Amino acid sequence: MSAESAVVLNFAEDHLDWYDGPDAMADYAADKGRIYERVQRGRLQRG
Repeated sequence: MSAESAVVLNFAEDHLDWYDGPDAMADYAADKGRIYERVQRGRLQRG
């Protein structure tokens, strides 16, 4: 199953409490990136 569109509204260090270890930011970024793996349209909202 794939989504037609996806939006990431918040990409911030304050969400790192869900991740642990020296690669926490990389793991977080990878998880956010997976949102777009099979989406037809995507958007990253900053600021």
